[in-house]
Amino acid sequence: MSGRLRAAPGLDLDFVRFGDGGGPAVTVLGGVHGDEMEGVLAAYRVADLLASTPVRGTVTVLPRANPPALAAGTRHGDGDANLARLFPGDPGGGLSERIAHTIATALIDPCDLLIDLHSAGRRYRMPPMCGFGAGRTLGGWPLLDAARATPFPYLWAHASVAPGRSVSHADALGKPWAYFESGGGGALREADIDLYAQGCCACWRSRARPNPSPSPGRRPHGRSS
Repeated sequence: MSGRLRAAPGLDLDFVRFGDGGGPAVTVLGGVHGDEMEGVLAAYRVADLLASTPVRGTVTVLPRANPPALAAGTRHGDGDANLARLFPGDPGGGLSERIAHTIATALIDPCDLLIDLHSAGRRYRMPPMCGFGAGRTLGGWPLLDAARATPFPYLWAHASVAPGRSVSHADALGKPWAYFESGGGGALREADIDLYAQGCCACWRSRARPNPSPSPGRRPHGRSS
């Protein structure tokens, strides 16, 4: 099913939702920064995959989390506000704060796993990476197991996370979370988008399967952000 969240007068956030509602709820965000199209395109690809895949539980995909920034093609949105530093937002604040509040209350608060799709944007370059909450569990197993099930060559286990991010809001609620990074430099790479889609699938499949076997040669880096 598709749906629409009213973030502010004249500004709606369009999402798609899949699943039978009988299990855990996963939220996937793309486009928190307007110059990071990898996450937007990967979120649409995830939605395409789910449209033909039976899903136990619920997966909600919000490909365009920050429409003003995406329309401008800039990292920040209305009033040069960084949406990734405003969670859980403010319903009476500026436009970006209202967007953060809408996403936090409608999509993060009720979920059992948050995945936020980022990239290095236009100005930076970054290797493919999965960051996650080091102390969190998913389906009764350490979240590290789910991170190891992803195809990312680098893992970053966060003992803590900077305030204002979507994942820090999830962390404050005691929820498992992960974010993906890659690419940047003003170029889009098909391989990066494939990694994101595969990583999302690996994470939510880890909710219900036995302890995933660690992939050799990858060890998480543990550092506060």
